[in-house]
Amino acid sequence: MFAHEIFPEYDYSVYLDGNMRSVGELEILLNEFITSGAEIGLFKHPARRTVSEELIALCASDRFTSEEKLAMAAQAARYKNELPPDSGIPLSENGVIFRRHVSPHLSDAMSLWWQEFRHGSKRDQLSLPWVLKKIPLQVHRWGWSFRKPNPYFIHMPHLHTKQRTKLSIARYYLSMHRKTLRNQVRRYLSNRRKTRATDA
Repeated sequence: MFAHEIFPEYDYSVYLDGNMRSVGELEILLNEFITSGAEIGLFKHPARRTVSEELIALCASDRFTSEEKLAMAAQAARYKNELPPDSGIPLSENGVIFRRHVSPHLSDAMSLWWQEFRHGSKRDQLSLPWVLKKIPLQVHRWGWSFRKPNPYFIHMPHLHTKQRTKLSIARYYLSMHRKTLRNQVRRYLSNRRKTRATDA
């Protein structure tokens, strides 16, 4: 959340979650973000639109304890009056985030987000819409999901405790390398076609 403080010498940063891999030319997305003039760049959530929908999905999952679900419900209840479903601030998936460090409001927004993360649930997608309601950063939103096939990222699902057998871990890393190699081949072939077209 604090790349602007960790790397103050840079004007922009791109955050990637630990289960994300960059396999394409991020300069294309970065240039799009810079051109937009926005202060933060986010990707749409692939399945849900609102905090309420996200809360229902999280509470239906067996990944979380009863205490964690109570914390999420309490947090969403706090936001209910200030963030109705028609607030115009959609849910985002925060595995990839672009930031413009020179934004005058970015530091306040990230500090507020961090406070919500520390004192509320640890599901940051629940709190970011509320933060953007309180501190209206200009947002550039990509209308596609980085989880689905695309030229820039591959998403590797987290291995939960129940899945961590030797075989599942081996399959996980083989899958990761296969996807990375596949995207590298696609980039090579695409660049080769562009070169041939230029030469022609």
